[in-house]
Parts: sequence; structure tokens; C-alpha cells
Amino acid sequence: MRSFSVVAALFFLLASRALAFTLSVGKVDLAVADILAIPDSPVKQACAAQCTQADQALRACNDDASCLCGPNTVSPLQACEQCMFTELIRTNKPLPDFRAGSTPVLAGMHSRFVVLSTIF
Repeated sequence: MRSFSVVAALFFLLASRALAFTLSVGKVDLAVADILAIPDSPVKQACAAQCTQADQALRACNDDASCLCGPNTVSPLQACEQCMFTELIRTNKPLPDFRAGSTPVLAGMHSRFVVLSTIF
């Protein structure tokens, strides 16, 4: 009985990792905590308010797909990415990181939500 418990615990541990929310952007898979893990830069500083709110919303979901796909998470993420995109254009600076002002991040999130909506 004890060995069954150990095997079951291992199975659930591995399954939880397999079901963790990841976002594919190009050839990079990002965990939720990494979506807005942009190195310090002027664009990050200019959008700190929006991006802090978005990062807190993402982390509060704890990989719960229905939470991540909800408006309380998507709207702040979109506001953060839009702010960074606008700031990059305003200052005419190159991307400090591929996630800053990233249309591919938003497109990847949308694609992931579409896939998840067919599962649930």
C-alpha cells in the first residue's frame, strides 16, 4: 500500500508539471513567472505601474488556466505590453528583451487561450 502511495504521489507531481501553463514565443517556452521577467531598462521603468499590476495578476493565478484567460489577467497584460510598445516607439529604441512590447507574447497568450477553451 505504501508503494502505491509513493507511485501515485510521483504521478500527480509529474502530471502537475506537465499541465503547468507555459507560453511559447518562437522557440522559447515561458512559465507564467517569466512572461514579464524583463531586465531592468528605461521601457520597463516607464511602464512599471502597468507591468507590476500585470505581473501580480499573472502570478496570482497560480497556473490556473481559467484565471489566466480571464479579463482580470488579460487586460493588465495587454496594458503592460501596449505601454512598452508605445514607449519603444516614442523613444525610438530597440527592444531591451523579446518580451518588451511584444506582439508575439500577446499572440502566444491568445493561441494558448484558444487551445485551453477547447479543452474545458
